Amino acid sequence: MASVNRYLWRSRFSPPAVYSGNTYIHYVEDIALFTLTYGAIGFTLGSIGAWAFDFKFYPLPPATDMIGRGFVEHFTYWSKSIVNGVFPFLFKSSVEQYSLYMATIKHYGYQYLLIPRIMFATFIGLFGATLGFMSKHSNPVKAQVETHMRGMKLLEFGDAVEELVSKFASEILKHGKFTEIAENLSLSMKRVFAHHIIFGASGTGKSQYMGSAIFDSINKGLKTLILDPKYEFTSAFYKNNGKMAIIDPTDARSHVVDLADLVASIGLIKKFAAALIPAKGNDPMWSNAARAVFTGLILYLKAMFKDDNGKPNFSWKDLADVMVSTPEQVIYIMQNYYPEALKLVGEINKETNQLTENATATSIMINLLSFMGGIRDLARFWYDDPENPQPKISLLRFMTDPNYKIKTIFIKPNDIEGEMSSCIIRAVLTYSISLLDSPKIPDSKTPNGIFFLDEFHAPGKLVNELDQPVIDKGIDRGRSKQWAFYLATQNIIQLYKIYTKEDVDSWRETTSNFILTGAPLGETASKVCEYLGEQFIDKLHTSLSGSGNGVSASSNYQEHSKKVLLPSELTEKLQITDTHIRYLAILRGLPNVYLLEKPFVDIPQVAPIWIERKQLFATGSLDNRVSESITTAIGVAMKIEQETIKTKGKDEPTIDLNKQPIIEDEGNLGDWVDTGQHADAMSEEERKFIEESVESETIKDIALESITGSHALGISTSLLDKIMEKTKNPQDNKIYQQAILKNKGQTK
Repeated sequence: MASVNRYLWRSRFSPPAVYSGNTYIHYVEDIALFTLTYGAIGFTLGSIGAWAFDFKFYPLPPATDMIGRGFVEHFTYWSKSIVNGVFPFLFKSSVEQYSLYMATIKHYGYQYLLIPRIMFATFIGLFGATLGFMSKHSNPVKAQVETHMRGMKLLEFGDAVEELVSKFASEILKHGKFTEIAENLSLSMKRVFAHHIIFGASGTGKSQYMGSAIFDSINKGLKTLILDPKYEFTSAFYKNNGKMAIIDPTDARSHVVDLADLVASIGLIKKFAAALIPAKGNDPMWSNAARAVFTGLILYLKAMFKDDNGKPNFSWKDLADVMVSTPEQVIYIMQNYYPEALKLVGEINKETNQLTENATATSIMINLLSFMGGIRDLARFWYDDPENPQPKISLLRFMTDPNYKIKTIFIKPNDIEGEMSSCIIRAVLTYSISLLDSPKIPDSKTPNGIFFLDEFHAPGKLVNELDQPVIDKGIDRGRSKQWAFYLATQNIIQLYKIYTKEDVDSWRETTSNFILTGAPLGETASKVCEYLGEQFIDKLHTSLSGSGNGVSASSNYQEHSKKVLLPSELTEKLQITDTHIRYLAILRGLPNVYLLEKPFVDIPQVAPIWIERKQLFATGSLDNRVSESITTAIGVAMKIEQETIKTKGKDEPTIDLNKQPIIEDEGNLGDWVDTGQHADAMSEEERKFIEESVESETIKDIALESITGSHALGISTSLLDKIMEKTKNPQDNKIYQQAILKNKGQTK
């Protein structure tokens, strides 16, 4: 049988009583206070209105010798008359004097000018008193059988706003407002930069909560990076005004991430490699090896391809091309540009004393290619198009340069190109967040930017070169460097699939603002209720006893503990309405948990969510500039090595001084004949000089023969530079310098 509510009238001065069932109390003092207050306000307003009605056909009452025509004077007499009606011993003389005034004007026939005014003021006063009575009578107080003592307490809606307004007042006064999180309630800038973690099932208002913050972040001119899985924020806020950029290779509006700028140092290359090549399984050897080889390949591209100013200038297509290098080519690159990784791909052949491919090289390259499939796909979308060039974006400058023109980045995934999309998103986020843990971004007292990462688990695990989640450092360093994080996901299970429980618990404990916009019964709701813990209450206990004189009752309060919220209660309370979203807020430093309502914010559609980018269906070719440069370099190196060995393998040569000088362009090792006739006349230093000249001339001729083609010129120039460093003969150095200048199109 359903319980029936019971309503009782009581005085607040009555002794405590024990009630059973659902009992509600009407307190006489409260209702009387509201009735009198509203009545007094009504009577005052009615009197003002009555006296304001002063026209020629209905003037104010006339004055007498005792009482004038002023409103204040008449209102004072009226008020004293009302008080005298309740307390007859008060204001007796004033009442008698006003009665005499009324008798006088009645004698002269002017009572019609006063009586209606008194009746109007009285009517408005009674109307006000009725409103006061009804407002309090309709909200009785539930009979209290328990009192909150310790622990969190759930405050809902108006009560929550009232407490938070007072708590936030000093923060807002000092740091300013950021965004509105409920009606008449704004979040301070200080609290925003203590980070958010947001959980919310689909359709519960997660985007509504974040949308207002994104809008205010953009309008305040903060650097704003948005992971936009549903494209709704791109559609609502993107403008092609030079201050915003889209990163989505499949979108025609996308900026191209400046690859050469992305890998400006070896440390940044390693971070980039860690973003692209995540550790898998219990054995990190294969992924670490792939990262090391990748680092060497990037260093090769940086050394080989530069613009007219000597700055590295290579593309995503170059990166895709170098990924498919042969084992022989990879060995050459590691040997000359990143020796630290050489042992991973090559070893010395004991019989030939030459570097050869080792047993793991093929496995490492296969592993590398498996990770880099998404990067190779980028070349299909980020390619050179002279008719419609794509603008570039520097992530390094976006994060470190306060004057960089681009202030907002929208990162959009595309599941049609899922591997490529996840790859570039991991790279961009890992790289950008990792910079927060570097001196390139100093500590700051003014806000710099905000990461809005919706469904941030979707691209995969974001880790640095030490395989640690970069979000850890982002949250830790972001606060002092004034970069905030909004981390949003649908439920806690999704995070556990990618990150460890320890990672997730750490983020919850280091972020100051925990928001739940909705959750069905399950792990997330249970975890949140577990976070809230228990509250301690003093609960009223009653006991009945019978005796010969009847039944007597006694009562006392005892301490109990109970859950702040049960999962079923939480799910019920977070139901979305037609006009508002509802969410639970746990805010660091505040004693309670708050259930708030936020009005729906219109998220407009001002830009298309996606414009298709024309893609290439074949990006690789055997004659690409990367393959050509490596092949040329290896060919030159092999010829030099072979001729050096050949020269050193001969007996000590003799010199025929009567022989005609060798023409540089036609000279050949076979033209040199040393008869030994002058050997005795030479000093040891002279003999050594001649031997070095022979060897250097041979190497020089072979190197100069290989200078063909635009890419070979660059390789040959690089090799000649290295030869010059080891050449002791000044005449040879002069010849090499002339060759280098010739390669560069200059004259000596």
